[in-house]
Amino acid sequence: MRFSNIFVLLIIISCFYSLGLISISTGQDEYYSLSITEKDYDFIKKEDIKGRTFEYYNIKIVITNSENSISDDITVEIEGEDGLSETLNYTIPAQGSREFLFSNFFIEGEKQHQINISYYPTSKSVHERNEDNSGFSTIIIKLSTGSNESTPGFELILMIFSIIIYFIFRKNKFY
Repeated sequence: MRFSNIFVLLIIISCFYSLGLISISTGQDEYYSLSITEKDYDFIKKEDIKGRTFEYYNIKIVITNSENSISDDITVEIEGEDGLSETLNYTIPAQGSREFLFSNFFIEGEKQHQINISYYPTSKSVHERNEDNSGFSTIIIKLSTGSNESTPGFELILMIFSIIIYFIFRKNKFY
């Protein structure tokens, strides 16, 4: 084999090797890794409708992308014990977070409830679900804190203040 043939063969092998590296690096650019970093709820109101009690909550889920690529369109779904569910779709920025706020999500009954949370790529044709782009968690919603409850400890302060006033008036004999 001549030197020129070997040289041409090395150039061809180098080109194929370079093309392989380019395709590998673009594959890594599409990679993202998601996780739930916050889940919280706020009580909104309680309604009694025809003998049934409904509690309304705002539920906040924060999903964080820990990689350097923007995510595909992600669906976050919450589902109550009664089977009612709601979904929201967003993309999550690279090295960033996105808040998914479910407003006025209602639950029937005045008891502790488990809400299932799942997230996954919206389009099934983009990527198959795996541990980096989908997941599952739960949030436990405890009994509502309605407005008819008093501030804890307020009665104790009022009672101590009354006793102090009593001793001041008793010592000075104003009564």
